[in-house]
Amino acid sequence: MLKYQTGAHALFSQKEIPNYITLSDAVCRYVDAKKGQDLRTSSFKQIKLYLQQLCINFKGKQCHEISTSMIESWFRKCGWKRSTIDGVLAKIGPFFNWCVREKYISANPTKGVMRPRRDESEPCIFSPDEVARLLSVSCYKDPKLLPYLTLGRIGDDP
Repeated sequence: MLKYQTGAHALFSQKEIPNYITLSDAVCRYVDAKKGQDLRTSSFKQIKLYLQQLCINFKGKQCHEISTSMIESWFRKCGWKRSTIDGVLAKIGPFFNWCVREKYISANPTKGVMRPRRDESEPCIFSPDEVARLLSVSCYKDPKLLPYLTLGRIGDDP
C-alpha cells in the first residue's frame, strides 16, 4: 500500500528535506569552518563583511527562505554596479554551496542571479597630481592605508 506525503514533506524526498537553520546561525558555522582554511586575512575579512551584510538584509530569515530574486533585489537596493556584484557573489556563493552540502538548502540561490550587463560608468583614473595628493593626505590622516593605496593590499597578506 502506498502512503502519500502531505504538507512541507511532500515537496522534498526524504533525502532532500532541508535542516532548517537561521541564516545568521549558518553564517556563524560557516565562518568557524573557514577559520581553519588558512585564507588570506583580507579575503577572510571580505567574506565576513559580505555575509554580515547578507544577515542584516535578511534578518530573521532561515537559509531555505532566501531566493534568487531576493538576492537580486538586495543588490538593486544597495545600488551596486556589476563589478561589486561579481565580487559579492564570489564571496557569498561558496557560503550557499556549503549550505547545500550541509543540507540547509536544496539549491544555491546565487546560481541564477542576473547581473547587469556592464557597469554604467567608466572607472576613474587619477592623474599623477591627484595620486600624489591622495598619498600625502593618507600619510597624514591614516598611514595604515598607504599599503592598500600603493600595492592594493593591507598588512600580512602574502
